[in-house]
Amino acid sequence: MESAVKREKDLKTGFGRKWLKRELTAGRTRQAGEPVSVLLEKIAKEKARLIKEGKIKKQ
Repeated sequence: MESAVKREKDLKTGFGRKWLKRELTAGRTRQAGEPVSVLLEKIAKEKARLIKEGKIKKQ
């Protein structure tokens, strides 16, 4: 239950929504049965990349 709440919170942030929209548009949505941990890792990597490139500020 606790991990589901964290996942929902992460995806409902502004960054999470933007990331999810880009993934949907690009056709890279997660496959059925793929662990949520993989999705969260992808979000974290994308966020780190954007921070490094200076496109977003670290929160």
